[in-house]
Amino acid sequence: MISKKINNQLFNIVFFLSFIGFYVVLLLVFNAGNADLSRQLTIPMRIIIGISSILIFVFNFRNRSPYLGWFYCFVLIYIVRIVIDYNAVRYFYISYSELIFFLFSFVIIPFVGMSKVNYKVINFTKLYNIFLVSALLFSILSIFMYGRYIGQVARVSSNTTGESAISPLTLSYCGSLIIGVIIFYLLYVKKINKPIRYLSLITIALAVIPFFLGASRGSIFAIFFPFFMMAISNLSFKNILKYIFLFVIILFLLVYLDGYLGSGLLDRFMGTSEAIESGGSSAIRLEMWNKSLSQFIDFPFFGDRLNTVGVDYYPHNIYIEVLQKTGIIGGIPFFVLVFKTIKASFNIFKNHIEYAWIPVIFIQSLMRHMFSGALYNASWFWISMAIVLSLNYYLKKNKK
Repeated sequence: MISKKINNQLFNIVFFLSFIGFYVVLLLVFNAGNADLSRQLTIPMRIIIGISSILIFVFNFRNRSPYLGWFYCFVLIYIVRIVIDYNAVRYFYISYSELIFFLFSFVIIPFVGMSKVNYKVINFTKLYNIFLVSALLFSILSIFMYGRYIGQVARVSSNTTGESAISPLTLSYCGSLIIGVIIFYLLYVKKINKPIRYLSLITIALAVIPFFLGASRGSIFAIFFPFFMMAISNLSFKNILKYIFLFVIILFLLVYLDGYLGSGLLDRFMGTSEAIESGGSSAIRLEMWNKSLSQFIDFPFFGDRLNTVGVDYYPHNIYIEVLQKTGIIGGIPFFVLVFKTIKASFNIFKNHIEYAWIPVIFIQSLMRHMFSGALYNASWFWISMAIVLSLNYYLKKNKK
């Protein structure tokens, strides 16, 4: 009994600190006027995630994880790339020691730990409540800190506010994750008590504010894509009509709220082609993608190097980044993992719909990392991938 409680609590800790809870802590630091201390907090939080993941692995060592071989294969190839670049004294924008720390704390340790979770002891109602509390806190803190900029700036950032501000990508993607997860929970979980239902609806309404304040183009894709996948997984005339109706409602709300709140989200989204032509951030990102793909074409088997040549940075698309850094040999295990997780998400949507809110995290991460983030710090992506894969394996074995 004690080990079950410990397993459950460890999973809750990792879940809270890996997703919205992590940014709740950062917002508290920013709100206290100590933005410079954020790094001193993020490292201890990563250490807590790492220790909790290791303990989960130790307690559940015998649990089978059939996809871990693909993960180990990819990680080994990626580490070989790091060793080659280090020995060649190639410049990387952060130190190699930091890169290794981030790789282990953001990717390797959490992924392996989350792959061994014993879902028989996980209380999913409590897990959702933990997510809901973190989502509510994040939304309230975001409004408290940046609500005065509604209608004043198109996008909250340090450049537009003239003061230290959390990344607009954080605001936007956390907002979209909160909205997506809660909607799926309300739609597909049958037994929800009234206080939690009302609190969930309030949280969705509040999360709209950081979503629009961050005004990220990618977050629009992140919101809609889980609904698209759900529609595909349950094809029927009735479901198609339902999701078309839901799509229209969400689209209408996006347009209305964008204008009402004075956000620049839809202007940025609709003006992507103009931004590319004028050499804006979209053009810079496309240039990075082109350069990274050129490196892959020149060195297709094992990839080229950690940096995007001429940019000295990562390409802001982890799928292109995998090909650039590890080539076909690293791309195969990576994309096998992605394919398996997408397939697992479809299976949960179709056969275990009460857990549908869990794959939403991975699907949104899948979209997010098409436009931002790097391989070594994509914690949402890797941790949600491990959770979806291990949850799907458990459901197939125990709930046929």
